[in-house]
Amino acid sequence: MRNFIHKNKNFKKGLKGGLTTLSLFVALGVSQTAHAWKPTTHVYLADYAYEDVVDDGQVTFDLLDPDTGEKVRTLGPYKVSPELVEILRKNRP
Repeated sequence: MRNFIHKNKNFKKGLKGGLTTLSLFVALGVSQTAHAWKPTTHVYLADYAYEDVVDDGQVTFDLLDPDTGEKVRTLGPYKVSPELVEILRKNRP
């Protein structure tokens, strides 16, 4: 049997394809459901980021505890390129 598997390329391709397919089904079966933000959440966060950058040309990031939603710490502030800040200010609808 070992010689048959070793010499038969079609069998090896089929076996490889079958194992790949099996791996995919196992991965899909045990993976968790993806959670996407609603469009209103995206817009809210974009507005929040915009306001953060145009008021002083810097951004900060709040790290939140995923279980409680409470702020753990703040990263930044980080300076944003003055050219980018100006472009954002001029092109806000």
